[in-house]
Amino acid sequence: MPNRKCVNLGCGVKTSPDMIDVDIIQLPGVDIVCDITEGLPEVLNNADEVVADYILCQIADREKFKFVMNEIWRILKPGGILKMKVPNARYPCVFQDPMDCRYFVVETFDYFNKDHYRFKAFHYGFMPWEIIKVEEERKDRLYAELRKPE
Repeated sequence: MPNRKCVNLGCGVKTSPDMIDVDIIQLPGVDIVCDITEGLPEVLNNADEVVADYILCQIADREKFKFVMNEIWRILKPGGILKMKVPNARYPCVFQDPMDCRYFVVETFDYFNKDHYRFKAFHYGFMPWEIIKVEEERKDRLYAELRKPE
């Protein structure tokens, strides 16, 4: 990953020397402590990649969720990739984590896709994304890759 700027949002204890690890709690290995619902620091700008594993599902407030999605879009360079894992709401087992309050299905990503009619029709205020992939990685988890348009 040399010369690539990769950001790991909500890293918890899963830090990596190849990434800028961000969490709301100062844990061992965390590089930046911040509440992502309040904004992302400018030092993260021009990221090639953002990883958001099981963090977006913990943002209950709609406006804060939209804000965070747009902040991720802002810090990515054009063509940058958001890689995310989220609970798959098609399976009841994903409702067991008491901290999760937002659930996703494959079709949820239509609302971020700049070329999909749902993005255009609903005008929720998300910045435009190109959807690279959305797949059921496991029965209870969706993996998605979104690209900030060039």
